[in-house]
Amino acid sequence: MNAEKTETKATKKDAPTKNDPMVSIEILDQNAVIDNAHHAKGKVMQIEKSRADVLLAMNPPAAKIVGV
Repeated sequence: MNAEKTETKATKKDAPTKNDPMVSIEILDQNAVIDNAHHAKGKVMQIEKSRADVLLAMNPPAAKIVGV
């Protein structure tokens, strides 16, 4: 059987705006993929709030906000 790989594609609606604030997040998922790169669990990085919201909405969450 061939397993289908599903990918989410960003749309203009999902794209960050100039007014989108940056937040610091801590990666909770061992194999989190952000900006086409794998990031280790425990890494702290800054990304746009709208992108952080997507990671927070996952079940279980792939990241947590640690600063604004």
